[in-house]
Amino acid sequence: MAATIRRLAFFAGLFHDIGKLTQFFQSKLRSTKVLRDEISHEWVSAWVLSHMLQHQSLHWDGWLAAWQAWEDNGIQYLLSSHRSHQPWRPFERLNSFESAALMSVATHHRLFSADEAREDRDQRRNPPGSEVVSPHRNHVSGISPATTVTPWRRLENCFQNEHETRRWQALLDEGRQLLQGDAQPSQQPAYWHKAGLIARAALILADHHVSAIRVKEPGGPSSHLQSGAYANSLRDDGKAILNQPLIWHLEQVGRMALSCVDFFGPQLLPALDADKRRAMRNTGGLQPSRFSWQDHACSFIERTRNRDASDSAFLIFNVASTGAGKTRANVRALQACRSSVDPLRITAGFNLRTLTLQTASAYRSELQLSDDECACVIGDPLARALHMYEQQDDSQAATPDAYASSGCDSEGFLKQLPIWVQGLDRPGKGHANATLLGAPVLVATMDYLVAAGDPTRQAQHVLALLRIAHSDLLIDEADSYDPQGLIAVLRVVQMAGMFGRNVVISSATLSSVLAEKIEQAWRSGIAMHCADGFEALTPHTLLISNQGSGTGRQLAHAGSDMPFRPWYEESMACLSAKTVAADIHRMGRIVQIDSQKDFPSIVAKSCLSAHKDHGWSCSSNGRLVHASVGIVRLANVEPLQRLANQLASQAWPEGIAVKICAYHASEIPARRYLKERALDLLLKRSGNPELSQHPLIAQEIASLPAHVRHLVLIVLASPVEEVGRDHDFDWAVVEPSSMHSIIQLAGRVNRHRLAPVSRPNVYLLNRNLRALQHQPLCFIRPGLQQSDAYGSPLTHPHDRLTCLLRPMASDAALALTFALDAGLIFDPVRRCQFAKEDEKAIELLLNATTGFFDEHNEQWACDWFYVNHPLREKDFSETWRAQPLPDGRLLLERYEPNHRGSPWVEQRNDDRETLATHLAATWLSPSVHDAEQRLRRQLEAMYGPGAAQISESLQLARQFSMPGTDGSAYPVISWTGIRSSQAGNKHAARPRPS
Repeated sequence: MAATIRRLAFFAGLFHDIGKLTQFFQSKLRSTKVLRDEISHEWVSAWVLSHMLQHQSLHWDGWLAAWQAWEDNGIQYLLSSHRSHQPWRPFERLNSFESAALMSVATHHRLFSADEAREDRDQRRNPPGSEVVSPHRNHVSGISPATTVTPWRRLENCFQNEHETRRWQALLDEGRQLLQGDAQPSQQPAYWHKAGLIARAALILADHHVSAIRVKEPGGPSSHLQSGAYANSLRDDGKAILNQPLIWHLEQVGRMALSCVDFFGPQLLPALDADKRRAMRNTGGLQPSRFSWQDHACSFIERTRNRDASDSAFLIFNVASTGAGKTRANVRALQACRSSVDPLRITAGFNLRTLTLQTASAYRSELQLSDDECACVIGDPLARALHMYEQQDDSQAATPDAYASSGCDSEGFLKQLPIWVQGLDRPGKGHANATLLGAPVLVATMDYLVAAGDPTRQAQHVLALLRIAHSDLLIDEADSYDPQGLIAVLRVVQMAGMFGRNVVISSATLSSVLAEKIEQAWRSGIAMHCADGFEALTPHTLLISNQGSGTGRQLAHAGSDMPFRPWYEESMACLSAKTVAADIHRMGRIVQIDSQKDFPSIVAKSCLSAHKDHGWSCSSNGRLVHASVGIVRLANVEPLQRLANQLASQAWPEGIAVKICAYHASEIPARRYLKERALDLLLKRSGNPELSQHPLIAQEIASLPAHVRHLVLIVLASPVEEVGRDHDFDWAVVEPSSMHSIIQLAGRVNRHRLAPVSRPNVYLLNRNLRALQHQPLCFIRPGLQQSDAYGSPLTHPHDRLTCLLRPMASDAALALTFALDAGLIFDPVRRCQFAKEDEKAIELLLNATTGFFDEHNEQWACDWFYVNHPLREKDFSETWRAQPLPDGRLLLERYEPNHRGSPWVEQRNDDRETLATHLAATWLSPSVHDAEQRLRRQLEAMYGPGAAQISESLQLARQFSMPGTDGSAYPVISWTGIRSSQAGNKHAARPRPS
């Protein structure tokens, strides 16, 4: 198949810009103004090429005839069809060399567009049909009655001399030879899906590389400066300078595209060496017995692989429970998928930046990976630098380079990379591209990786696709994404399958609906990989877990025996049934609440009850104090801030001191970092350390009045706590949003100690705030509840946990207390209505779009799929920064990039931070000024006093986002975080992503 794709990319490269021969485009190159194409040049290219292919006239006479037809009929047809509902499209079905070539040419700047005739937004969100539709939104625009045909005619005298004419004739001859190459191997849509994707990616890569060449510089094609038509121009001192002759550009892009196809095939890239892989295999015996299941899982994978005569590909679901060491087990599973002579390269994708940083550090320490073996990618330079500071060994000298580095970017590492990988970096733009592709292990947020499955992202798509092509894939907590974002994750899984890569999906709460969609996406990729019939590959779907027995459980899906979803449900039910143990680590209890005005008091009473049962004693200055650290989880930030003030200012029973910390995403970065740092150190409780000896606890106890005998430390948190924070709280109070969030939050209670409990340590509010406000949809933002076109619920008919958590297998009422674990989702005896309704909601969302993974669906070449299903919703927020002034005031500035002069525009300078009414009722809540001073001291320890990086980092630490408004709102900063001055407006109330 590689030979066919090389021919395809070469062919597309030769013709991708022939549409630049128009009078309009050539005059545009000579203009200093930015002119918008009413008809894009690639659309003209596709039209002319399509005419020659349809008439089998890829020769000089056919070339002239095609341009004449364009001038006689094509221009007017496109201009008129733009206003009709009968758009032109380059081909009928994507099932041949010709159609794949036309697709690559027509979309090398932007994909086909969906049906623009459906003006209603809700209607546009419904999937179009399975065929490529091509209204002109992306390629024909700005048409007006004044638009004339003349500018779109071919440039007269575009071939200036006989020599240039012969070169154009040679280009056509070469294209005809490519078209008449080997017999086409297949007409399967899956075959041409893969061929078209790779050829288009190679074309984009080649086009970008060639277009960056300046012909007037030394080594440029100076003999070609005299030409009738050009491909591009340069701007120099306000003048337009013609750069690359068009014929030279086409020749160069075609040949380079052919070479770029090979970049997606087998390549010798840095991989984990034999010593590191041996260490991975042999560490199991040195771990505590609760990690021994990993050895059995790896042995099972290896036995499965060794049974195959052909190559194998694995999709592995790691559903091990909390505390079972999934981080290490995931990497060990991927290494077991490959023989000792097969290179091991890994790409790990995570939802949150904090978890991404933590995992990269864990890989480097636990797996003993060097900085040249593991790279980490997140979009937050301040977070990366501060995390590197935390990981610095006290015995090592702190150097600025240590914190700026993301790994795999040393001079020695970069020099060993193949020349073509080094060439991916843009001159003067650093070595990020080479690092991201060359790293043996890449740990990244999914925001980078989803571009692999999103062809609308152009160059980013190509680079991410190259990474997926050359490494196995690990996706952590796939069910932590919003349902719309899940589609983007599935596209990455499909691309991994297309290259025959192994994939590990890690989650203890993965529903059968989502697992089925993941399996379908991967299998569709595998079908594309094997469509040519030349690459034999045996796919395996496995499930591994620490549950079911002392050695865990390993299961393989044999598709001929049972469809995947029933097999998965049966397997998870079996695991859950066998893990009902005598020891319960998280015990739930539902707290009745019927009125919003009772919300603060109900939460307070629940906190005190949990503290009484799960606190611990410590002594200070001769007195005994009963203390605990608990978490109160709320769904949204604004109610969280309101509750924090209510709890901090209310009167508590005599002898009890309650201290509040608000933790969420709407916060000054400096203060959020200090909170996370303190909580990470305090709540790492492996080995059951004595918290009373922790300096933070000792400090709080020492500050208590003499009569106080109880200290209740509360973290009031948004969903940012649910995924990525390795914290062990004593107890929790939870406002429910989904079954997944309940189980994930409960996993932060008794997480490390795993002490058996006989009294509730997780209190679940029977109704959430939306339900108490009588909103028709209460399990949304966050949550999965779906509605019909009129806003009525399609799922989750009940808003009370007493109904939603009741076992579906019984008519009996829910017990007063109950084990809170994944059995509420999977155990057929304990499975509850909430889990069923969540799955129903996910299925409603995914069923409308997973048809795109069907091999006969060609909508992957249209932008609808990607525009309507991004990983995250488009961010309409404004960027602000708050600078503390010496007199206690705050200088508030808004980022306005189009503003003349500095983009940071002062809005207010007379604001002061709102502090807690009772400062004694807060903890881990420094003022903005104090937080910045503490951060400054850490930065000075990192870089040295006076270093330029200190000022740069402090500027980043002052920046934050706030939902965009009409300009009348500004940030209000208090000890609980940031809120909009338009209190209660719908934008401010929406939860921000973590």
